[in-house]
Amino acid sequence: MKKILIAILLAGAFSLTSQTVRAQNTCMSYNDEEFKSFFSTPTKVALVGNENYDKAIKEAIDQYWTITKVEYFNYSDLVKNKMLKDKSASFLLPFVFNYHDLNFESDDLRVWNFAGTDIWLCVVMGGRSGSKSYTDYSLLSYAPIDNYANEMNMFNCSYRLGLMVKGMQEAIMIEKNNSLKAAPLNQLRAVLKEMSAKAGVLKTKTLLVNENIINDKNFKGKQSLTADVLKSYKYTYKVVPQAEIETAIKNKDKQYCYLYPVFASNKNVFVSDLESGEIVYGTYAAKGLDINKDDIAKLNAAIAAAK
Repeated sequence: MKKILIAILLAGAFSLTSQTVRAQNTCMSYNDEEFKSFFSTPTKVALVGNENYDKAIKEAIDQYWTITKVEYFNYSDLVKNKMLKDKSASFLLPFVFNYHDLNFESDDLRVWNFAGTDIWLCVVMGGRSGSKSYTDYSLLSYAPIDNYANEMNMFNCSYRLGLMVKGMQEAIMIEKNNSLKAAPLNQLRAVLKEMSAKAGVLKTKTLLVNENIINDKNFKGKQSLTADVLKSYKYTYKVVPQAEIETAIKNKDKQYCYLYPVFASNKNVFVSDLESGEIVYGTYAAKGLDINKDDIAKLNAAIAAAK
């Protein structure tokens, strides 16, 4: 089958073969041999040589990763030692995805370089010749990085790595527990629907909004969210500096949830409960670089409908 980029985030000029929907999601069917093998493997987690990132990924794994045993390795050894050929191991690592050739690469990960590429945190099975032999369909789970706005330097995502890791594990277990086997877009919808069924917690918790997404402009000179749009949120929210969010994440503060849009080649809007780390709301759009009133209306509706 031609590599269709998993219809799970992208539209427009790249045609149907790259109309991909990317979220914190799993890509394989539950009965795929690699998916089934994953649970009996050690997961090798990449350390990339950045002090903040490496400390944060270790803390994230310690707090949230429970489904496989874990080992750590240096990302610089990935290609040099041909580590991806090891079919007895799985890997949790960043990949650069290029829409022009539909493959992943293990390049320098520090700074996002141009439109048409994304950086994802991924979970994959070993047993392939190298990173370029992986496409969307090869991933067990992934979490995109907001490289079109506030995370153009990949290491800026370090403060939320725990939420990313927790989200990827959630997606894998939703697929396993619900025996998901569907067309990619339908599979994504099923995973996000399951996650968003927990949006009711926002009726009693305060939604934290990072002031950076209101104050900072993205690479096209737009604000990711305006105060006027945010006012259409019907429940309690609070705009705060990122440092306050980092503290709330670290402390697993039970009074807060956290709104974090992720603008890659598609638009993703997530909310995590900071007490549990779980995603309680998730959606995507084929394109977009801001949260608009329609996005907030969908969030309001999900909260109102949830038990």
